[in-house]
Amino acid sequence: MHYRPHYGDNGFCLTQMISDGNTATYFCVNYFESALRRLQDILDRNPSLSRRLFLLDVLGVDDLVRQWSDIIKTRREELFRFVGAENR
Repeated sequence: MHYRPHYGDNGFCLTQMISDGNTATYFCVNYFESALRRLQDILDRNPSLSRRLFLLDVLGVDDLVRQWSDIIKTRREELFRFVGAENR
């Protein structure tokens, strides 16, 4: 599996995963630091979750959605400033 989500104004990340159904090996470039920190915290608390397929993907998508939400909020505020508060 291969995907390359764009995120924010920061660029992109590239993730590749190969799995045999029991294990998965990931290759990540420019991956979300916050998702990696969350992954480490999760695995420190419960190492058996390392066997859960797509855990890294779920954390990445969660971070991606958060970043998109922040960008939309910022752009929305900029638009309101541009057209004026009376048009809200």
